[in-house]
Amino acid sequence: MGGTEKCMQYFLEYLHNGGYDCYCIHNRQKTDEVGGYREKLIRDILGREKVIAYSSEEDFFRILERIQPDIFHVHRSGKPDEFPIIPRLKNYINKCVETNIFGRFDPANIIDLTLYISDYLFKKARHPNRKTGVIYNPVKTPSHTKNLRSVLGISSSTFVMGRIGRPDDYIFDPISLRALKVIEEKTNYDILYLVQSPPPIMIKTAQDMGIKKIQFLTVPIVTDDEVTSFYNTIDILAHARRDGETFGLNIAEAMIHGKPVISHKSRRANAHKSIVKKCGFFVREDNYKQYAKCISVLYNKKIKTTEIR
Repeated sequence: MGGTEKCMQYFLEYLHNGGYDCYCIHNRQKTDEVGGYREKLIRDILGREKVIAYSSEEDFFRILERIQPDIFHVHRSGKPDEFPIIPRLKNYINKCVETNIFGRFDPANIIDLTLYISDYLFKKARHPNRKTGVIYNPVKTPSHTKNLRSVLGISSSTFVMGRIGRPDDYIFDPISLRALKVIEEKTNYDILYLVQSPPPIMIKTAQDMGIKKIQFLTVPIVTDDEVTSFYNTIDILAHARRDGETFGLNIAEAMIHGKPVISHKSRRANAHKSIVKKCGFFVREDNYKQYAKCISVLYNKKIKTTEIR
């Protein structure tokens, strides 16, 4: 349940609030596999009857035939022949818009407009022969000022690094853990790495490395209030992702909550580089020692600020 799903929710929320008649069509099996948490949120926004699950292609097209949408908007990787962007779709809709999140190329004439989620992706992608544009994933401002420190037993003086994202082993990068290990071995910092929705391999790696100053929160969070509570708890976002970002919603969220970010060059996508370098630290690929130095800079800045107060 990453940035793509949240972006879809926000599109539905604000289009609905703007007077548009919106429906959300989703794959029943895939929704259930990730716990169905966002399904309830979207039902609360649109109404139960406007959030419709399908279990097969025939089921999907029966739904389209019934609701007869003027615009069909799909968020996807952009690769060819990716359901539901198949020739049959044209028989059920008027216009088709895709939000392309990975920059893959699909020349299918079913699509009327392709939107990329960052200028980085727009410049990197091979453009199809149709209208294209850029709409960044929307980011909400903080919904309140409360934090989780008292609930989690974290002192107000503790320097908290944070990670929030999908519990997906594929995207895990150990750079932040290796940096924290350096901090643990060479300093006596009052520090904690608070990890929301950790990939299983991250938990195992931390255990194998013997890292002590880390706390895992395994219950998923999806509401705006829950997300704000997390960001209000941390001092910095310790971003680490093996395949990088084509936008980086959690980075944008951290910044809009006033939190500096440490990140790194990735092996694939680096849309986050230009943002992070202006409001944080962007280290070289796999350079955990440089990452640890950045942690120290921000840690000492908090200590000095606290002493001045």
